[in-house]
Amino acid sequence: MLLSTLWPAAEAFAQLPYEIVRTVHATIIAPMPPELSKFERHCLIQRRLKMLGDRLGYEGRTEVSTHEIVRARPGRLDVVWTHPDPKCSIAVEIDSAWRRRSMQKLARMSASHLCLWIYYGAQPVITDQDLNGVNILQVDPQVLEIPRRGARAARAPNSRHLGRDATLASMGPIART
Repeated sequence: MLLSTLWPAAEAFAQLPYEIVRTVHATIIAPMPPELSKFERHCLIQRRLKMLGDRLGYEGRTEVSTHEIVRARPGRLDVVWTHPDPKCSIAVEIDSAWRRRSMQKLARMSASHLCLWIYYGAQPVITDQDLNGVNILQVDPQVLEIPRRGARAARAPNSRHLGRDATLASMGPIART
C-alpha cells in the first residue's frame, strides 16, 4: 500500500481542516497521462488545485506573486485560494524536491494565509526552518507514478513536527493500493 503523510501545522490556528487536505490529496493523486514531463506534471497539479479551489468557493489562482499578498522578497506561489474571509485563504507550494525557498515563502505567508506544502520527492531532510504555520503533505512519488530513486522511510521534516505526524490512511480511505 502506498501512503501519503500529513504533518499538520504545529500552531492549531494554522492547521488546515482535514476534509480540505483529504480533497486536495484525492485531486492530486488522480491518474495522469504517463508521458507527462516533470514540468507538465507540476502544471497539471497546479491546474487541478486551482479548479478545486474554484469548486470549493475560493478564487483559485496559479503563479501568484508573493509581493501581491505580503511585502516580502519577490517570489511566486504555485496556487493561492482566496476566500472572502482572509483568515481562510490558502497558499500552496508544490515541489518534487526539498526546497528551502518554498519553505521560506510559506513561512512568510503563514501570517496571512493557511499554508500547505505538497512534497512528492525523495525523503525530506531535517531542517531548522520555522514551519510552525505550515502544513506539509508528503505524497509518495509512486502514487503519482513517478519512479523513486532509492526509497527511504519518511520522517518528520523538523523537530516541531515530530510526534505530530498522521498517516492519512489511518484517518480515512486516502491511500491508494
